[in-house]
Amino acid sequence: MATAVHRPLTQATSLITFAEEHGWTVLEQWTPPKFKGAPVLRVLIGRRVSKTESYLFRLEFRTDGSKSHRGGWQARTPRIPAWHKAPPAAAIRNIIAANPVRKAGES
Repeated sequence: MATAVHRPLTQATSLITFAEEHGWTVLEQWTPPKFKGAPVLRVLIGRRVSKTESYLFRLEFRTDGSKSHRGGWQARTPRIPAWHKAPPAAAIRNIIAANPVRKAGES
């Protein structure tokens, strides 16, 4: 049996850091310690725009480089509030940059 190759999750780390720097909320969940196969990182990145609108991105990163077999990345946006296919990481970064969380007292 071949040993799973574990790749660094630079795309995940970069996106998580970028979101946090712009005031977005990030939740991370790794697969359990005794998980068979390559570990998987599930990430939820979000930001509330108003009482009824928010951005949410549900992403999955696999350390073996394989694609998610659960329908891929999902998103909810003010324009499309139901879960739908999320855009690529570059587009998510653009959305985050265009919608930073303003701290109290900032204009």
